[in-house]
Order: sequence, then C-alpha cells, then structure tokens
Amino acid sequence: MNTGKVIDAVQATSAMPGIFPAKIIGNLCLVDGGIFDPVPVAVAKWMAPNLPVIAVCLSPAQENWDDLPHLQVPRNMPVPPSVVDTVFQLRLGQALRIFIDSMDIMTNMLAELRLNIDKPDFILRPSIKEFAIFNDAQTSELVKRGENVVKSNIDSLTKIFSMRQSVSRWFKPSKLPGHLLSEIVTKN
Repeated sequence: MNTGKVIDAVQATSAMPGIFPAKIIGNLCLVDGGIFDPVPVAVAKWMAPNLPVIAVCLSPAQENWDDLPHLQVPRNMPVPPSVVDTVFQLRLGQALRIFIDSMDIMTNMLAELRLNIDKPDFILRPSIKEFAIFNDAQTSELVKRGENVVKSNIDSLTKIFSMRQSVSRWFKPSKLPGHLLSEIVTKN
C-alpha cells in the first residue's frame, strides 16, 4: 500500500492468517506481505528503480537447510517448565511443533523462489539460525551480526553502486509489485 490511511496499512501488515484477522479494504482481503513475498525485492525495485536492491534475507541459504533448528519449548513463559514440556508432548503440542516447522520450510522455500525470480543486486544473510521464533534475542547481538555481514561483503556492496551497474539498471523494467497476486484475484 502506498496511498491511504497509515492505520489501514499497519492493520494489513499485522494480519497473519490463523492468528490476526485480514484487513478488508474495498474488495481486497489484505494480509502481511511476507505471506506472499518474504523478501520484497520487487517492491524495492518498483519504489526506486534506479538504485541497487540489497536484499537482507533472514533465512539461511538452501545449502544450509539441513541443520535448521526446530521449535524449542519457550522457557520464559509464566508457567512452570514441566507444564510447558508436558503440553508439548501431547498431540496438540506435537501438531503445533509440526505446523511451525512446516511454516518455516514453506517460508524458506518461498523466500528462495522470490529471490530467484526478482533477482536483487546483492543478498546479505546474517547468521541468525540459532534464534528461533520463541527465543529471547539480544538486540545488540543481532545488530552486531548484521554489521559483520555488511563488513565482510563491503567490496561487493561497493561494486553494485558503480556507474556500470547503475547504467544497466536503467534498462531493466520494473513491474508493479503484486502484479501476480492481482492477476490471481481478478481471475477468481
């Protein structure tokens, strides 16, 4: 969304199927953009077609998927750990664990697909695999890892701002983001 009320955009981007309700605006049913496009390269290209797009992807590269962490039982809940462990051993707990692992796999695959289709100028992947969805994350540690991945790629990042790369971007067409989704919605 690039026009309209900010509150509508915030409600739409907060909408997660099965968790928070979708935002209905006119004939559109809107949910978080990450459902369709976890790394919004096409949006960035559309908004600034003459600038390089540096995608920051928080999922690991496909060759590192074998050692992804599974859902860990949260330890910071206001319930005794033994109760939480028992719940996660029940069928419902196991189903939740499988559901979350499945969503992780799907999100990783979708991110890779979108990166292959939309082709950012460069991809940065900070190493954050040990930070699972329910883990307490130290903000300073995450920022440090982001800084480290930028520093280790600074030469490549500098090259994408060269005149040659800038000129080549002038000749690449940028599509309005959501064109595929719009086509699907109008066909139905």
